Amino acid sequence: MATKKKTTVKKPVTKKAPLNKAVAKKLKSKKAPTPLEKKLVIIVLIVSSVVVLLSLFIGFFFNPQRVAERKLKYLAKDYYENYYYDKFVATLDGSEKNTFEKYAEIGFSPVYLRQLLLFDNERDASFEKYFTTSNYTCDKNSTKVQFFPTEPYGKTDYKIVYTFSCNNE
Repeated sequence: MATKKKTTVKKPVTKKAPLNKAVAKKLKSKKAPTPLEKKLVIIVLIVSSVVVLLSLFIGFFFNPQRVAERKLKYLAKDYYENYYYDKFVATLDGSEKNTFEKYAEIGFSPVYLRQLLLFDNERDASFEKYFTTSNYTCDKNSTKVQFFPTEPYGKTDYKIVYTFSCNNE
């Protein structure tokens, strides 16, 4: 009679020996986070969100280009309403409407940034710091505004065209 050979099938080894005991201990100790750990994670998320929003806010409102544009608009408005309009009307001899109608089409002569900074005894000369920063510089001889009076030709009846000649550095 023929004898049957028993064949044994080797079972695959599923458990490998860890490199060291510390790694084995960490792998075995998977616990659910404690309430304190959950609170810490939430606090970290809130703080990081606030920091991101704050940096976006600062970048939006304290952009040197936007600051320079706002300051130029302020200077131009102040120049026309509190200085130029009064000086111009004082030179007219009663034919104001006809004179203003002519300038409504072609506009008054351009006023350069250096003039805006120096008019009225240099009272706005301190604004120069907004146009000459380490990141943004405006050419005071090329940056200009031009005024176009509109009906009824009062002190606040005008349009302004801004021409910026500025560089980001």
